Amino acid sequence: MNVELSAPELELLVRVVRDRLGDYSMQISDTDDSKFRETLRAERGELQGILDRLVPAKA
Repeated sequence: MNVELSAPELELLVRVVRDRLGDYSMQISDTDDSKFRETLRAERGELQGILDRLVPAKA
């Protein structure tokens, strides 16, 4: 699936994804449930992968 975004839309999406990644970090540190923590880590990893595709690393 391909989605075309304008530059302002992409900037907004990147900001939202980065904010959510920060939320995951706080949730992970706040939970005592190891299974839930692993689920959160997996979701955070998937979201980080999406962010990496949205904003490719500069060479």
